[in-house]
Amino acid sequence: MKIINHLVNPFLSIIKHYSLLKNSIVSELAKRHAGSVIGVFWFILYPLLLFFIYSTLYILIFRVKPTDMSTNTYVIYIMSGLLPFLGFSDGLTAGTTSLSSKKSLLLNTVYPSEYIPLQAVVVNCMTLFVGVLLLIIANLLCLRTINLSILVLPALIILQIMFTTGIVWVLSILNLVLKDIQQSLSFVTMLLMIVSPIAYTPAMVPKTLKLIIYLNPFSYYVWSYQDLFVKGVISYNFLIATFISLFCFSLGHYFYDKTKKVFYEFA
Repeated sequence: MKIINHLVNPFLSIIKHYSLLKNSIVSELAKRHAGSVIGVFWFILYPLLLFFIYSTLYILIFRVKPTDMSTNTYVIYIMSGLLPFLGFSDGLTAGTTSLSSKKSLLLNTVYPSEYIPLQAVVVNCMTLFVGVLLLIIANLLCLRTINLSILVLPALIILQIMFTTGIVWVLSILNLVLKDIQQSLSFVTMLLMIVSPIAYTPAMVPKTLKLIIYLNPFSYYVWSYQDLFVKGVISYNFLIATFISLFCFSLGHYFYDKTKKVFYEFA
């Protein structure tokens, strides 16, 4: 029964304060890009640059191409593999530092403090939403088709936000005491990109290194996006990603709820 409560509590809390959370996210987005044309333009430019650089690097410079894919298909494979990183990297950094940068809200009885990291994650997922639109357009141009399996894309995005938020709930609390955490995030994100199957298939990985790929939880989000856009299927990777998201989201919320009062003293 306790396990079920831990799984359900975060969702009940969000439903209860949905209007408050939604308004705070909209307000933060408006505040961030008020009067800034470049800021809004960057939402589009950043995913475009990332897609272009990675595709050029692997196809033209490294001359990598799986034998079972055409060049156009491989471009979509790389782009869909990069997609989850668009929201994860910025969301992880902003969410981890959100409590230390908004200390005045920690003891606010109106706005639950656990929504501060969640808000940071969602706001920084805007590039992910733009990346999805760009990838859909690229899919139509390169493969001239779009599969019905893409209808589960909103669910996959929500799962990724849950996964990131669960991690951020833990890191944001610990960051109040261990300031070195935020300094190491760039390295961790870069390492995660290296060991994630963005531009290579499992068949291209040496047997001695395959275990690392399969133990990396982010691989299943990468594969899920690639399954939807390249193969047009919903595979077991989506189910594994669902389990990982529920586990991280619930465990992260439980950790935050049990430790926040202790760690607030260090804020």
